Amino acid sequence: MAEEKPVYEDEQFRIVRNLLTSDCYDMWIGKRQEDGTSRIHFYLPRGVLKDLAETNIGELERKLNLLSPEMTFALKEGRIDWMNLSLSLGQAVLEEERRYQEWERIQKAGKARG
Repeated sequence: MAEEKPVYEDEQFRIVRNLLTSDCYDMWIGKRQEDGTSRIHFYLPRGVLKDLAETNIGELERKLNLLSPEMTFALKEGRIDWMNLSLSLGQAVLEEERRYQEWERIQKAGKARG
């Protein structure tokens, strides 16, 4: 199955819209190893992604712990900085909004022609 282009990806995170449902994201945490096995996978509903992106860093750990203690554990085990996580989530939301605006522009252009 084809995979959608990530809304965010760096050495520690990969966030991709889930192809089976448009209201969920797949998020991988951790550095990718040569064999590709070290990243830990989590599902994030769309509203949760945006909520976490808008959460101040002081509250981020608490919210993640309520959502998934395993995610908090993975972040701590990977020694991943909370600021990096916050910026990654924010960039993912911005990219998703940019894609939506582009989709709207294309839709409007198509209606204007038709």
